[in-house]
Amino acid sequence: MKMKTYFAFLRGINVGGKRLVKMDALRSLFLELGYENAHTILASGNIRFEAVNPTAETIESALESSFGFSIPVTLWTLREIQTLVESNPFSHVDISPDTKCYVTFTADRAVCSLLVLSKDRKTTDLMKELDKEYGKRVTTRNWNTVLRLLK
Repeated sequence: MKMKTYFAFLRGINVGGKRLVKMDALRSLFLELGYENAHTILASGNIRFEAVNPTAETIESALESSFGFSIPVTLWTLREIQTLVESNPFSHVDISPDTKCYVTFTADRAVCSLLVLSKDRKTTDLMKELDKEYGKRVTTRNWNTVLRLLK
């Protein structure tokens, strides 16, 4: 079987000083799992790696054993991320300084969402809405982070 490049998106780590995961430890864990060329991107739980057939369940089990708490994982291939970026889902949005574009990664593939931040509406408000609609097996990234994944 041929290796492919994947991205693992970990939910809810390193937020507000809780559920801390060091990126060097995360990278090492992926290498211990037999994955190759593992690289973390930012400290928000994004890791790019190569593997034949990884599963979220295998990664989640290893994460819980290693770090002591459950961490939901969503896996996407490099090609899926490239296709998402090429689709330019926010091209129709009039971006202002208060506009933040986010992509929510689900197990069934992305749901693009737009959030306008204000004093009354924060990112945590968006996550509560998404949790109600999709459950806890989703994770959200700023569009700029998604673009950075491909660099």
